[in-house]
Order: sequence, then structure tokens, then C-alpha cells
Amino acid sequence: MKKDVDNMSVEELVAWAEEEARSPYLRSHPLKDRPLRKDFEGKVTFTRVWNHEDDFLYDYPFLTEDEVYKEDNVVPDKVAEKVVVDEVVEDRVVENDVVEDRVVENEVVDMVTDKVVVDEVVPDRVDDRLVDNVDDMHDDAQSDGNIDDVVLARSNVPRDTGLTIKENTNPPVSSDFDSESEDKNDRKIEQKQGNYEDDQDAEQTNDEDDNDRPEVVDAAGPTGLGPLVRQHEKYMEALVKQLKGNGVRIRDLFSIVQKPNKDDQYPIYDDQTHWTLKKPEGKVALVAGGDSGIGRSVCYHYAKEGATIAFTYVKGDEDIDAKDTLDIINESKMEGSVDPIAIPADLRYDKNCKNVVDEVIAKYGGIDVLVNLPAVQYYTYSYSLDEITEERLEKVFRTNIFSYFFLTKHALKHMKEGSNIINTTSVLAYNPDPPSWLDYTSTKGAIVSFTRGLALHLTEKKIRVNGVAPGPIWTPLQASVLNDEDIARFGSTVPMNRAGQPYEIAPSYVFLASEDSSYITGQVLHPNGIALKHLHVTAYDNTRISATILNKSKSSVGAKPDQQSFGLDNPPVMGKVALVAGGDSGIGRSVCYHYAKEGATIAFTYVKGDEDIDAKDTLDIINESKMEGSVDPIAIPADLRYDKNCKNVVDEVIAKYGGIDVLVNLPAVQYYTYSYSLDEITEERLEKVFRTNIFSYFFLTKHALKHMKEGSNIINTTSVLAYNPDPPSWLDYTSTKGAIVSFTRGLALHLTEKKIRVNGVAPGPIWTPLQASVLNDEDIARFGSTVPMNRAGQPYEIAPSYVFLASEDSSYITGQVLHPNGGVMVNG
Repeated sequence: MKKDVDNMSVEELVAWAEEEARSPYLRSHPLKDRPLRKDFEGKVTFTRVWNHEDDFLYDYPFLTEDEVYKEDNVVPDKVAEKVVVDEVVEDRVVENDVVEDRVVENEVVDMVTDKVVVDEVVPDRVDDRLVDNVDDMHDDAQSDGNIDDVVLARSNVPRDTGLTIKENTNPPVSSDFDSESEDKNDRKIEQKQGNYEDDQDAEQTNDEDDNDRPEVVDAAGPTGLGPLVRQHEKYMEALVKQLKGNGVRIRDLFSIVQKPNKDDQYPIYDDQTHWTLKKPEGKVALVAGGDSGIGRSVCYHYAKEGATIAFTYVKGDEDIDAKDTLDIINESKMEGSVDPIAIPADLRYDKNCKNVVDEVIAKYGGIDVLVNLPAVQYYTYSYSLDEITEERLEKVFRTNIFSYFFLTKHALKHMKEGSNIINTTSVLAYNPDPPSWLDYTSTKGAIVSFTRGLALHLTEKKIRVNGVAPGPIWTPLQASVLNDEDIARFGSTVPMNRAGQPYEIAPSYVFLASEDSSYITGQVLHPNGIALKHLHVTAYDNTRISATILNKSKSSVGAKPDQQSFGLDNPPVMGKVALVAGGDSGIGRSVCYHYAKEGATIAFTYVKGDEDIDAKDTLDIINESKMEGSVDPIAIPADLRYDKNCKNVVDEVIAKYGGIDVLVNLPAVQYYTYSYSLDEITEERLEKVFRTNIFSYFFLTKHALKHMKEGSNIINTTSVLAYNPDPPSWLDYTSTKGAIVSFTRGLALHLTEKKIRVNGVAPGPIWTPLQASVLNDEDIARFGSTVPMNRAGQPYEIAPSYVFLASEDSSYITGQVLHPNGGVMVNG
């Protein structure tokens, strides 16, 4: 449950902050080199620390301004013996109240694990990196504000170097502390030579009276991460007092304690700023064509999620629809949300689009989400191009694509980093038929290319651009252009033999407007053909939802959806049993975490012996994150390369939970070699890669399907390398990923009658232990630099795609692959 930290007492806040800081939400890999240090308006810094004792990342806040400590009963400025110079933290040692720069002049190990012992502090090992010329390295780092040069310096020093940190636990002078221990201020760092064994005779600088005092370790973490500061109540009291005095909400402070940096070079499994699948709360959304159809449903869903809505409509033709949509938004919006506005406009012309944007800016001050939906379509019963007149051609293109250019051009002047543009194309852009619709289908193809090109253009501005390509959907457009015969068979050609509803499409727009799709740009989602029961049920009895229930159409032929299907009040995977194959680390761990947060029951597999510690960590994360009252998770050791083992896994899940609602296939093994020759791929390696990466998918799916009911989901993990396979020495790995794409599509078609959906996720470059194990230092340094976003993604940016595909928000999506890949263009 989320905490109302603004209303906590200092004691409650201290206890909660301590608990949060120690929670194992994040876990690092020893080869990953970047710390998280966030400066909150110059008042507090968050330092991520890696404790090898339990192998978890911790984020600790510590104050940065001396003035903070000048008040009574406040810990003075010697809490942490660290000096921040141009964002570079240097190690300092206090001896007789004199700060000296270094203890070891020419041999300082730059990565020491943070292990706290009250009476004796001895790090359990040191990374294999040694800085030979400390002065030069630190001078360089100070000059350019970058510590990476220090971090990346290497030598062959063994891990257990015996670098001993002796803790100065003498508290700073304060009326609440025993000042007699002031003369014990003798923190020492000793570097032993020879066999690098730990110094068992290390001097003890604490005594029993010091147990109450704040413990400070002035040792760099595995990457020079900074101090580990266990908060004392007085220290936290100072923190709270100072921040509140500066008008900082305590909720804001602690909401970013665990906030990851997307550039961090180690796996991050959760972004604590993400609470549920959807988060457009507080955003201003301009929905062009929001009066009816999919647009109305987008407005409704955005309003339910806390966004401020402006939408356009055609004056005269759509006045009643616009009024109905305003009523729906006002009834649905969050308490305290800003009122929506409806703007009449003919968007075929540049000037009108500028006026729309100007009105939104005058009303709300900015635009965070632009949704382009305008479309006009002429249906004729001739299959001749002669039906398409010049007048019709201009009207269709002006409405369907010119308006997108005009609105985007003017809106971009007011859109900041983190904004989103979502364009609406169609399945007909990929399967254009019949010829008499070529004007309409051509505009939809134009929108696909417009989306991709614009996404590449805006990556530097960190504005994401994506599209949605619906299949056959019940909207007033169909009612106005189709005859009774075509209405009767509308949607019958898709695998599930029915048309979709606007409420099944709108969640795709919510997903793309949220940070849950933060590593997706230039892509198109394809909700185009499946039918499932509705999980998110809330009463909504407004009978004027003409865009959704088609009550104005004389030929609705019973296609009206259940009016109770509106709403997003339940977590998206609440109550589902999920089997996550390969859930112990990387993307799999983040999927387990997100599923647990959303109410699912989790079983995951791991490789016994190799991944025991990872499995234990993931169990801890799930148990800390799962909803109150949720069933405990289980971790199942298994070698999934063999059919019998996969059957045993499924049998164990069924014995424990009675069924499987979601099967997530993630197992993968990859060999990285520096030769570009196929000779690297031996028969033994080939069999291991294919057995792990694709045979396991067949085996698990075969056995799980015996226990999966209507409404279940299978999610397979492929890769961007299935579409862009390189280099040749990876051909075994990339070939398995291509096999997974075809497996996903074929299985989806096979299971449509059973109403089980099958989809895939094709991540781009993502920081996981797999990369750390197969890449060399040079490749790690440039990992992710070739994608348009110019960075690798994090597991927490990928996991929401698995939540989306396991939920009813993707109920009309099957046989598709999502592409969280940093902007690489792959789908057709």
C-alpha cells in the first residue's frame, strides 16, 4: 500500500524510511558501473549503495548543505566524511580533526563494497579495478565532472585485497550525544600487501556505548558510489525539518528514494514512481477527434486516470456527440481534476489547427499528450478507382493526414521533454482492401511512416511518438458507411470472428501516454482481433454513449458491448496465477515484481546451483511487494531444456495453485564471441541455445495449455535481433528469436477459438545480467548507443509491456509483438 508520508510523525517517517532503504527492490551486477545520485533542489542527495553482504542496492539520502546542521539537536556536518566536487565523490579520512585527501598515495582500490560492522568494519571483497595514479585520475575527474575514468581503470588485482576500513563511530558534537568519545575520531584505512588477506587484528574504534549513534562508512561502493549512512533519528529530523522549511513535500522526497536512472549500467527492476499500469495523472491531453468512437473512449480512460482533457469536434455535425463526451468526462474525472473543454474545429486547415492549440495553451498552459484521431472514409460498392474523385481525395488526405501534420507542428512548440504523440493508423495500412478504399488506406500508410519519421526526429528532445492500428472496431464511422449486409459480417474475417469495441482500444493510448512505455517510440500497437471477458467492471449507465454502443445506428445487429465493461478500478492482473519461466533475474525478475504489485500469484523458475541466490532475492522482492492477502510465491528449480522437466514445473504449479492464467516464457542463453565466423557455433552450442531459447517454450506451453482456460494469456520473449540479426557469430541466438516470433503468431491463430491470447515482447538493448556475462568492457561502454534513444533500457521499462499483455487492456490484441527497443524501426 502507498504511504501517506506527508502526515507521518517524524518517528513514523524515520522507521518507514529505514525500512524502505533496506528493501531489496533493486539488485546490481558487479560489472555495472554507474551510481544513482539525485540532487533534490540542492537540499538532499540520494546515493545508491551496493552491500555485498546481502547483494542488494540501497538508496540513502544525505544532506549536502552545512547550514542544515546549524540548528539545535541536529547532527552537524561530520555525519558523512564525503566531499562532493563537481559531482565527483572523493574519499577523505579524518585524523585529529584534519581532513587528508588520501591514505594510499599510489594504490587505491576504487570499488569497495559497503559492509557495516559496528565494532569492526571490514569489506568482504574489492572489485578487480585499481587506479595506479590516483592524483592524475582524480584531477581528471574533477576537471570534467565525470568519475567514469576512475571507474573504468582496470588492473589484475584479485578481489579479496584485504582493504580494511576501520570505522570512526564517534558522533558529531551535539547535546544528545556523549562527547567523551570525541578523541576517538581515528578512522583509518589500511591497505595490506602480499596475500591480501583480511586484517583480523584490525583496531576496534567503537565501544558498546556507541551503538546508538549513526554509523557512517566512508568507503566507495563497487563504483565509487558514496557513503552508506544509516539514519539516526536526529539526522532524519534535520532532514525532514529542513525540507519542510523549504516547502518540499515529504511525499516527493521519498517517492524518488528508489527512483532509477535510465542510464544506470546495471539492471533496475522497478521504478518506484510507477504504481499501476497507467499514469497520465496530471497530464494535459489534446485529443483531436475525441467526440465519438475511439476518441471518446480515449477521453474517458484518460479522465479516469487523472488527465486534463481538451478534445476537438466538427461543429454542427457532432455537437450532440461533443456534449455527451463532455458529460462522460465530467462524470468520470478524478476529484479535483480540471474541467475539460470541447473545441469545434475543421482540422483540414493549418490555421484552424493553430487556433485549437492556442486555445488549449491559453486554458491549460501546455500539452503533454497529443492524440491524433481525425478520419473520414467513403465506402462504395464499386471496386474501381474511378470512384475516387479529386475532391474526395483532397478531403480524405486533408482530414486523415494533413491535420496530423498541422496539429503536431503547432503543439510541439509547447511540448516538453517526456511528452507523447500518439497517431491513429489502421490495420488497413498493412492489408489495404478493397481498391475503392485506396484513398483511406493510403492515408493510414502515410500515418505509419509519419509516426516513424517523427519519432526519430524527436528522440533528442525526449518526446516519444507511437501509433495505434486498430482492426475492425464498432464506431459511428462504420454505422455511417456500411450497409446492413456488411454490418452483419463486420469483424468476421479476424481470427476471433468479431469486431472490437472502443473500450478495448483506448487502453493502448493510455499505455503509450504513460511511463510504462518509456522505452517504446516509433512503434505501432495492433489491437486487431480477439474477444475475452471483461475484468475491469464498474457501473456506468449513461445511455448516451453513442460512439460505443451505437444506439444511434439502425443496424447495430446486436453488436452492443456490455455497458458494465467500462472502468479501470481493479489492478490489471488481480487474482491471476502467473508462471514466469526464467523469473529469477533480469526482465523476468521485473515481471515478477510488477505482477506481484498488481495482485497476481507468482511461480517462477530458475537454474539450480547457478541462480540460487537470484531466486532467493526475487522471492524476497515478491513477498515485500505483493498485495496484502496474496498467496505466497514459489520458486521452482528446473532445467527447461527437457520436456520432462517442463512438465514437472507445470505439475508443481497446478498442485500449488490449481491453474495457470498467464504463462511468460523468458528463458534465454547467448554466447558472445569476437569472431565473425560461423565456425564459432559448434553442434553442442547450437543444441544448448535452441533447447533453452525455443524448445523450452514449446514444452512449457504444451503442458500449461492443459490447465489454461478461456481468457488466459501466453507471452513470449523474442528480441529486436530477430528483426535485425547481427553479428554472424550470434546467428544461433538470433535464429531462436526469429523462431519465437513465428511461434507466437502461429500459436495465436491456433488458440483463437479457445479465446486464449498469445503475444510477444521484443526488447532492444536492456541492462540485464546476460549482458554483463557476455560483453567485454568496450561493448558495455557503448551498449545501447546505436538505438535512436541513445541508451540501453532497464528491466522496469520492459516489464509493464508484460502487464499490459496479461491484462484486459489488451483484450483485442493477439499474435502481435510489442517493441520496447529505444526507437528501432522493425515492424512492417
